[in-house]
Amino acid sequence: MSQQFVNDIALCKRYGISKSSIRRRVQDGTLPPPVKIGNLKRWRLADLDSNDEQLEYVKPGEVQS
Repeated sequence: MSQQFVNDIALCKRYGISKSSIRRRVQDGTLPPPVKIGNLKRWRLADLDSNDEQLEYVKPGEVQS
């Protein structure tokens, strides 16, 4: 089975955030780092799915404890 990769544009659409927000989230560890393929940066879809499962979602207006 081959790995699937997404670029920053697809990542922006997936999370509804900007490219600069992607960079910040990679820096603070809330998104996995991209892999370099040649001179391109791509994210493994499996890494993103795994990361999403580990995130704790909070509904708007809820207070985190």
